[in-house]
Amino acid sequence: MPDLRALLVALSLVFMATVLSARQNDADENSAPRDDCSGDAATTAAGTGPLTFSEALARARAGNLGLRAEEARRPVAMAAVAQANERLNPEIQWEAARDAPRQTVTLTLPIEAGGKRARRIAVAEADLRTTAAELSLSDVHLEIDVRRAYFSLAAAQAKAAATDAVVAISRRAAAAASDRYKAGDVARLELLQAQLEADRAAAARCTVDAEVASAAARLWDLLAGTDTGIPTAVDDPLSGPEVDGEESATIAKRESRELQVADLELAAGESRVSLARASRTPDVAIFAGPTFDQPEYATGWKAGAAFTIPVFASGRANLESATATLAQLRAEREAIAGHIGASVTAAAARMNAARREADTLRTSVLPRSLEVQNLAEEAYRAGETDLAAMLQALGASREIQLQAIAAALAYQEARADLELAMGAPLP
Repeated sequence: MPDLRALLVALSLVFMATVLSARQNDADENSAPRDDCSGDAATTAAGTGPLTFSEALARARAGNLGLRAEEARRPVAMAAVAQANERLNPEIQWEAARDAPRQTVTLTLPIEAGGKRARRIAVAEADLRTTAAELSLSDVHLEIDVRRAYFSLAAAQAKAAATDAVVAISRRAAAAASDRYKAGDVARLELLQAQLEADRAAAARCTVDAEVASAAARLWDLLAGTDTGIPTAVDDPLSGPEVDGEESATIAKRESRELQVADLELAAGESRVSLARASRTPDVAIFAGPTFDQPEYATGWKAGAAFTIPVFASGRANLESATATLAQLRAEREAIAGHIGASVTAAAARMNAARREADTLRTSVLPRSLEVQNLAEEAYRAGETDLAAMLQALGASREIQLQAIAAALAYQEARADLELAMGAPLP
């Protein structure tokens, strides 16, 4: 009887151990790194193929809705020139009276004195030239916007690639920790830490997916595209040489579209002052015509001229307004010319510094950090180091990769700032 009782106790203990082991295995499987990102924001859309910056810019120029709206200003300015070319219409008048002459027909021809029509045409043509320059400046701004959006997408995709590498390494580390745990080399705490790091890397990948999708949406908005996929930005963010700040400032003062617009607005303002001055000259109206039904003779004639007397509206206020506006335009032009040099020099300095940092990180620091990361992974899998050392090497490598990506993006941002300050694209 005691032997039977001992046998039952032993069988119960074996059964309990089997159940606990199965539950432990289920817990280990449930704690394995996840592969999916839940939620639409973290889901990466299908790709649409490679896209270069020049292709993106060409598509933006062909279909950007904002640029189309700006282009619609050109016909308006051209119509204003045609309207300014029009002359005043003559006026014909018929009169009937009880007294002689009982009927009169008069043709009146108004004449704009003081050269008003020529000056009105000059104002309209100056506005047309200003509109053309503003459209050219809008094209520069569109290129800057496309540059920012395109290389933001490139940076997000580079970050996604770096995060994929971290996820792969974290999963390999979790698998190695599981093997070492099963072999009894490490505690369960180290296994959970490795699995936690793999889950954290997978969660970061979901965030990067949303960042890529957001950058692609901004780019498609500029390109006026109906695509819902994500193109692959293939251009190197570090494409382009370093620039000389003083030389760029000289080029900007000579070729700045913003400065050209200011000069044309100033010329249009001068034309408006000339028109306001000419408008103070009184207009003349010449009239002539036959008269009928008179006692002395059947048909007669009359002729004369009329002048506007500037008693109430002399045009002085209009001239003062045009003169004040011209002074404002001169001040704005001087302000633009004054800040161009400093803005261009500062942007060129940031651009060159970001390029040098990105070059150093890409060619020197990053390869060594990846080598350290690989050695740390191999050492952990071989049981030569603990998990903390490998995670430290992995974190340092990822930080350097993100720093290199950020420096490359900063180079393109600084180039966009430089082109904005210059008011013209870099060659």
